Amino acid sequence: HPDFIADENDWAWQSGTLYYKVGVGEDPNVENIDVGTQQTVAELTNAQRTVFRNHEWRGFWRYGVIMIGNCTDSAFYNMKAHDAMGHAMYVNDRDTDNLIVDGFEMEDLSGGGIFGNRSSDCVFQNITMRRIGLTKGDGWGLYTDDGRSPNLFYCGISFGFSEAKDNQILYCYAEEIGGSPYRYDGERHVVAYNYAADGMMIFDDGGMYYCYGAGSADLTKNLHVHHNIAIRCHGDGTGTPNGTGKELSINYYLDSGSTFSIYEYNFSDGDNVTRQGFLNNLRNNDNIFRNNISIGCYEAEFVADTPTFPPNPKATTSIDHTNNQYICSRGEVTVRYVDRSGGHSQFEWEHWLGTNDNNIHVALYQNGTGTERPIRGEYNYYSAQEYFTLAEFEARFPGQELNSSYVNNRFGSYDPAHYIIHTNWSPVPVNQPVVGSYEFPDGTPAGGTVEVPPYGGVFLLQTV
Repeated sequence: HPDFIADENDWAWQSGTLYYKVGVGEDPNVENIDVGTQQTVAELTNAQRTVFRNHEWRGFWRYGVIMIGNCTDSAFYNMKAHDAMGHAMYVNDRDTDNLIVDGFEMEDLSGGGIFGNRSSDCVFQNITMRRIGLTKGDGWGLYTDDGRSPNLFYCGISFGFSEAKDNQILYCYAEEIGGSPYRYDGERHVVAYNYAADGMMIFDDGGMYYCYGAGSADLTKNLHVHHNIAIRCHGDGTGTPNGTGKELSINYYLDSGSTFSIYEYNFSDGDNVTRQGFLNNLRNNDNIFRNNISIGCYEAEFVADTPTFPPNPKATTSIDHTNNQYICSRGEVTVRYVDRSGGHSQFEWEHWLGTNDNNIHVALYQNGTGTERPIRGEYNYYSAQEYFTLAEFEARFPGQELNSSYVNNRFGSYDPAHYIIHTNWSPVPVNQPVVGSYEFPDGTPAGGTVEVPPYGGVFLLQTV
């Protein structure tokens, strides 16, 4: 209780600090304090081992809290931020490390959720984000006409650039996000057990789970992204549904120079608004994709794009691509490899492709009037403006073995009557009843119930 404030529940400004005197018997750690429309609720500088608990912030137009310089070993527990134009948190210096944010409910924030610029050794967990970053041209003033640049800021949780290291995003929930729900540039981050639905609602060129390696610099590396759920990446740069920016909508997007990373046990559902489930973009070396499931994208479920082959030192090489399931229920193909320059030898293709083993490709008929694109549950290659199928590729490069299973034109149309999708965003397995005759993509009967793994999903196909 500041002694220079005479009355309870009153304010005073002194030496650049706003003070509030709580009433007798009131706990300042649980009191809801309405600060009105402020630029920033709290600014911390050289504030080590600071702990916030049970605060609720609203009405700010820039930040809930900004941390600038040497704010190490601080923590935020059971926080709320809502109905404001800015970010809930902005961690703005490389010296603000070892931060814990555990329990934060965010709703209706125009700017974004948490932006950690160059922060390291931080844990962001048990965070719920709804309707975040949906207003262009808010307090940040960063919107550009092409809709791309702000994707670093209008996200749910974002920490960027190469100096961010060893951060964790765990057990978070995001829905209706203007930019990427989760963005994690840098090194050795763990992104696991998260849920995201309806991201990239008003911006273009990003993903539900997005990282950027700064092109040829290879600055994003050694990530572990596992047991996440992504549903409907919109990628709309025009502000209208299904706009011109939709072609850059990716659920799991490893952008230029993202290398040496593992993506496993992730579930992707494009729901016919997302172009690709997984994109391994140019100059991405030695990434591993295993035990993932992707369905419902309108072009392809997995894409490896623009290799720029050796002797270019930044070539995309050695994709380890095993035990994935791709269900082509709406798109053109399950997997696409893209070589935009063309004319490469079998050795170069093998060096680029790396390991492809035990993937399952399922294609469902498209129904309708025949105006829709045909579905092929197989690899598709694009080279020098020429498309060719798996069989054509193997004829062109004899001996290239991809060791994958193909289940084509077997289960009728993609009408929901012919398949079941179950997802589970909880820490324990969930048993779901199965009525009718269904099986897993590998042909295993589903039985009367199916166990949906924690933070994962299953896809069941109706038997013939």
